[in-house]
Amino acid sequence: MSQLDLNEAHAVFRTSIKYFYKIAYLDFIPNCRFPLFNWLKMSILPLLNVLAGVISIKTIISLIGTSYDIVQFLYLIVLPLCYWQAVCKLLFCCVIFRNKFKDVIEFCNDIVQDRNSLMGSVRPSAVVKELKFGITLGKAFIVCASISLGAFIISTAQRTNFEFICYFKYPYIERESILYFPLNIGLQANTLIYTIGFIIYVDAIVFLIAEYFKGEFGTISKLLLKLNEGLTNVQCKRIIFTCYRSHVTTSNKLKILQEICWYIYLNQIYTSVLYMCMVLYMMRFGDSSITFYIVPPGVMAQICLLCYTGQIIRDGTMEVSDTLGMINWYRLNIVHQKYLILFMVFAQRSKGMHTFAFKDLDMTTYLQLLKAIFSYCAFLYTVLS
Repeated sequence: MSQLDLNEAHAVFRTSIKYFYKIAYLDFIPNCRFPLFNWLKMSILPLLNVLAGVISIKTIISLIGTSYDIVQFLYLIVLPLCYWQAVCKLLFCCVIFRNKFKDVIEFCNDIVQDRNSLMGSVRPSAVVKELKFGITLGKAFIVCASISLGAFIISTAQRTNFEFICYFKYPYIERESILYFPLNIGLQANTLIYTIGFIIYVDAIVFLIAEYFKGEFGTISKLLLKLNEGLTNVQCKRIIFTCYRSHVTTSNKLKILQEICWYIYLNQIYTSVLYMCMVLYMMRFGDSSITFYIVPPGVMAQICLLCYTGQIIRDGTMEVSDTLGMINWYRLNIVHQKYLILFMVFAQRSKGMHTFAFKDLDMTTYLQLLKAIFSYCAFLYTVLS
C-alpha cells in the first residue's frame, strides 16, 4: 500500500461527505445572501418530517374506538419513530454539534495529509485496508437499504390502492383535488425516501469515520513494534514520543465522536428496538408478509452496523494496549522504559461507543439487543392478542 492508495480511498470519503452536506443542508438549492433563508432552506425537510409525525399521531387518535386496519395502525406508530430519528440525527450532526462534527471530519483529512516520516512509513498499509473495508461495507449497507425501501414503497402503494404511502392522508385535500395524488403519493414517498436515506447515510458516514480511527490506532501499533528491531536510543525516543503524541490526539478526537454518537445512538437504539417489535408483531397478519422479508432485516442491519462501529473502535484501542505489552521493554534504557510505562498507563483502557444504559456498544451488545427484541415481540403478541 502506498500514499497514492490512501489518497484514492480518502477521495471516496470526501465525496461521501460532500453528498452528506448536500442532503443535510440542501446545498443543491442556491444560497441567498440572507442567512435566515439558508436556515429556512435547511429546515424544509425536517419540517416535513414533523408534519408527517403530527398527522400520523392525529390519525392514530381518530382510529381509536373504530374498526381499523391493524397494520395501518402499527405503521402509524412505526413511521413517526423514523421521522424522529432522522430529525435527531440532523440536529446533532448539523446544528447542535455542527462544529465538533466538522472537527472530526478534519481529523480524518489530517490523517491522510500528515507528512510525518515515521507515521507515513506505516500509515498507508494500516489505514487503506480499513478504509477499503469500510467503503465496501458502507456501500453494501446503502444498496441493501435502498432496495428494501423501494420494495416497501411499492408494496405499500399496492396495499393502499395507491391512496398513500405513509398510511395517512394530508388533511383538507379531497380526492377530487389536483393535489391529492402529488401530495399523498409523491410528497409522502419523497419524505420517506429522504428520512430513511438520511438515517442510513449518517450511519454509513459514522462507520467510515470509525475506520479512520481504527486505522490510526493500527498505525501506532505498527510503529511501536519497531522498538523490537534493535534501534538506537535516539530512534527509540523519537518513535515513543511520536506514537504518544499521535495517540493523545486520536484519543481526544475520539472523545468528540463519542459525545456526538452518545446522543445519536440514544435515539437510534430505542426507536429501532420499538419499531422492530412493532413490525415483528405485524407478522401474525398474513397480508403483511412482505414486511417480514424486507423491513426486519433492514432494521437488524442498522443496529448491527451501529454495534459493529463500536466494536472496531474498541478493537483499535485494544490493539495499541496489546502492542505495548508485546514490546521488549527490557532492551530499552531506563529513561525510555519510564516513557513506555507512562504510555501504557494512558493507553491501557479500551475506548468504545456508549450511550444511556449501554456501557459498551459491540457485537455482544447486538446479540443482547436481538434477544431483547424477540422477547418484547413475544410480550406484545401475548398482550395484544
